[in-house]
Amino acid sequence: GSGTVLQVPVNHPLPVPAAPLPAPPDLSFVEGWSPSPLPPSPPAAAEVTLREFHDRAAGRRFGEKVHRALEAAPPVGAKWPPSRPLPVIWGQGEKTRWRTICAQIAASGLRRELAGADLVGTEFPMLSFRGGWSREERADLVVCFRGSTAKESGEAPGEHWVVDYKTGPREEEQEETHREQVRGYMEILSGAWGVPVRGFLWYVEMGGAVEVDGRGKTPTGRNR
Repeated sequence: GSGTVLQVPVNHPLPVPAAPLPAPPDLSFVEGWSPSPLPPSPPAAAEVTLREFHDRAAGRRFGEKVHRALEAAPPVGAKWPPSRPLPVIWGQGEKTRWRTICAQIAASGLRRELAGADLVGTEFPMLSFRGGWSREERADLVVCFRGSTAKESGEAPGEHWVVDYKTGPREEEQEETHREQVRGYMEILSGAWGVPVRGFLWYVEMGGAVEVDGRGKTPTGRNR
């Protein structure tokens, strides 16, 4: 079938009823409120020249290489330094620094004590729980003294040592941060294994080591 289109002329638009305006929001809860003052701006960071930035980056890279070398050949046991090649490619001037480090380690009192220790692990993984957070941490070196070895060295049987290597000069302003890190390692090992643990910061390039006292003890900073 077919339909018919009905067309009706409209001279005026159809009336539209006016919509009521919405009620204004109740803002009485903000009366007398003022925002908290902004915290003070942090101090401006010290400017670092391009040369300083390059030197710091080079220092970090060298430190990483030293850690890899000592991970592959830890200064524990009777024979050290190692005669075998290490998995490290030294840059310009770095091999000379490494030889200096080897000489400093060999002459260190801590190295003489480590000669009678048993290796537990290098880059030793442990799980840390602090402030509701957990994360994996790695100690550079963990050793223990057992049986006759402990008796000969004067250490307590079963005593463990955790050592954190440091390259470059000793920085007093950073040392407490490093000590706190080693204290964390000591607490983890002592709590997990129920053994006495001592900790050391070993400045391998400068030739000195500092024993780290546990939390709650008066720091002595004994050098070795």
